[in-house]
Amino acid sequence: TIIAHGHMEDLRKACGGQGFLMSSGMPAIVLNFCDPATVEGEQVIMSLQCSRFLIKSVTQLKNKHEVKGSVKYLLDAPITTLPFNSWPNATPENLVAMFRDRARRQAMRLEERFQASQKRGLSFTDATNETAIHGYKAASCHSAYITISRNLDALNEFVKPKDTNIYNALLNLFQLTALRQIKDDLADWFECLTPHLVDSLTDGIHVLLDNIRPDAVGLVDALGFEDEQLDSTLGRYDGRVYEAIYEQAKLSPLNQSPKMVGWESISKVLDLDFIKAGVGQRACVDSKL
Repeated sequence: TIIAHGHMEDLRKACGGQGFLMSSGMPAIVLNFCDPATVEGEQVIMSLQCSRFLIKSVTQLKNKHEVKGSVKYLLDAPITTLPFNSWPNATPENLVAMFRDRARRQAMRLEERFQASQKRGLSFTDATNETAIHGYKAASCHSAYITISRNLDALNEFVKPKDTNIYNALLNLFQLTALRQIKDDLADWFECLTPHLVDSLTDGIHVLLDNIRPDAVGLVDALGFEDEQLDSTLGRYDGRVYEAIYEQAKLSPLNQSPKMVGWESISKVLDLDFIKAGVGQRACVDSKL
């Protein structure tokens, strides 16, 4: 939820002035999604609860107790070398393994720091507070692994058997999500990434973007949102974006009179002759594009 909310804001900014317009619907979408980012369970508190679970799970493993469920990755051997030398050669399973190994390492390090704090005489509560930042990081890595692994499971179990084309389109999105997270947290994988993989990571993302672009409209339309739901001049099904923006602009209280509101004051400080001359010149200038 947090990642989705952040990318919504990135998308709004990428639309420039059009994304700033309330008529675009994007400010409302970003604002409305603030609720799930909080009311699903305050994200920091939930992450710290998850970190306690990770500490307990690692302690159980060290005490020779069985670990089950979402933390079975604690039993895995560490990855020191990746089985591919370029991103196009990385399988979806390879990417999931990278996230699994990161989650294991972060959980192990969190437990080591927690135990070190307790050995210095700190209580459970004080040791938890002292390692809270590391706990938040470990919980984020755990959640990222669970999300990406379940994503791939769903694609293989429910989508691939029914439609290969849809599967391939969604697999591109899966890979883009994985590579983007790897790029954002590159230092988390410094133990296994080669200089070439680091240097070529952005290129790999660009290749995926090129692959996704022809399917982008279809993927969005497949979500089935109606124009009435989006209430957006930019997201109209008929594509008449600028006409819709113009019609919405005419409804503004500032545009209800023939002359701009405040023109009497502003015109006194403007060089109107210069502006008129500039308008005429722009009509004759060839495009540089």
